[in-house]
Amino acid sequence: MEQVAQTNAFFKPMAAQKKWVDGVLKMIQLTQGGSLVWKLADPEAGFAYAYHAPFEGNIVIFERTLLFDVPQQFNGPLASALFGIAKIGANEKIALKVQKPDGELLMQFPMISPLRGLAAAIEEQLSRESDAFLAALAAA
Repeated sequence: MEQVAQTNAFFKPMAAQKKWVDGVLKMIQLTQGGSLVWKLADPEAGFAYAYHAPFEGNIVIFERTLLFDVPQQFNGPLASALFGIAKIGANEKIALKVQKPDGELLMQFPMISPLRGLAAAIEEQLSRESDAFLAALAAA
């Protein structure tokens, strides 16, 4: 019986994480289908990119920053002046949250791998809009 309790305790965090993963996967699906429409927004401090999408009277906010590692010889003020970055590498900072229009935070998603898929879906959606604009501009 104790073994069953330990096994259930092991899977409980996985089950809790599944709801977050399912939520992000649904956002990817809605984004790709055009039901969740993202717009570029002003990012909060510490983020380079921000996207907002209205959903059921609330605002879904996706923010992302790529963090880069700078070679040792470029650390310090020189790195900031040359690159405007602190690190070069595969690190990134992502935040996904839902808030009311008045700014009250309703939920913050944990950092889970499907957030990278959502980032790709958002960028693809926005690039289609850019392509349409550039095509119209070229045709004018």
